[in-house]
Amino acid sequence: MNLAIFLMDQTRADMLGTYGHNVVQTPNMDAIAHDGMRFDNAFCASSVCTPSRTSLFTGKMPSNHGVMCNSDKEGDKCDVPIEDDNLISSLPDHQHLYIGKWHIGHKKLPKEYGYIGHNFDGYAYPAAAFTKVWLLIATH
Repeated sequence: MNLAIFLMDQTRADMLGTYGHNVVQTPNMDAIAHDGMRFDNAFCASSVCTPSRTSLFTGKMPSNHGVMCNSDKEGDKCDVPIEDDNLISSLPDHQHLYIGKWHIGHKKLPKEYGYIGHNFDGYAYPAAAFTKVWLLIATH
């Protein structure tokens, strides 16, 4: 089994062809949705990026994992303990690939959770304009 999760910042579902937009052309995303699984009734746990991505990663609400903001100011909790269960911990026989903006905490990088790939951190990097997609691939 292969699993790919795409997360896009600031993109409403109705802005993709697969969800019925009649002007915007997204043939590759449409093909992935057609051949895979498309969610028609999905919700995020928080309107703030880091808590929402952390909830997807851990399966917990922000009130349970404790990540409540995007900040890494002194005293803010922004990282998930490595020993906690997470999205890939139940897939030990898979290779975990990652590319894009991590935005699950600030101090621990994807490689510390077992991912192979690169984290384009923050918004100020030159490539940030092209890294609006968060991609996790687990391959067996």
